[in-house]
Amino acid sequence: SKDIVDFGSAVHLQVQRQLRQIGALVGAEVSIYDKEHNFSGTVDAIVRGEQGMEILEIKTQGEKSWGQTPDKYIDQLTFYMATTGIHRGKIAFINRNDPQEIRIENIEFDPYRWENIINRAERARATMRDLQDKGLVSPFETYDLVSRIEILGKVAPNSAEFRDHVEHALQGG
Repeated sequence: SKDIVDFGSAVHLQVQRQLRQIGALVGAEVSIYDKEHNFSGTVDAIVRGEQGMEILEIKTQGEKSWGQTPDKYIDQLTFYMATTGIHRGKIAFINRNDPQEIRIENIEFDPYRWENIINRAERARATMRDLQDKGLVSPFETYDLVSRIEILGKVAPNSAEFRDHVEHALQGG
């Protein structure tokens, strides 16, 4: 949990540092936003590859999942490629149990996959709107933890709910 996140962050920094040293790093932790679809994310690295610019995502994996490439990672990279216009990408998998073991997965932009991602997001958003319209889900429940804390801090800074959310966040929520 927290140790895994800390390890993953350290690996990101190490890989980015090595890419910078060899002159391949163009950008690290690059925030991107697709206004049309209201998607946002942070690209681990944009690099100069052998055939031009590439998006690089860095993932750590344990023994149980080693050798697998989850669809959600390919979807994430597809979003980054669609939004940046850089249609070549790589996912670098670092073995959590043996950080010297690295597996690289090359991913080319797939416009059909991108269309599918957009459609899935739109269906999920429509479902949430429907649940809100029926009163089954409060609009407040659709906010992430940080946004909830910001809102409660403005409208109810002395409430138990605000304190509970802050405590949850401090515990790694």
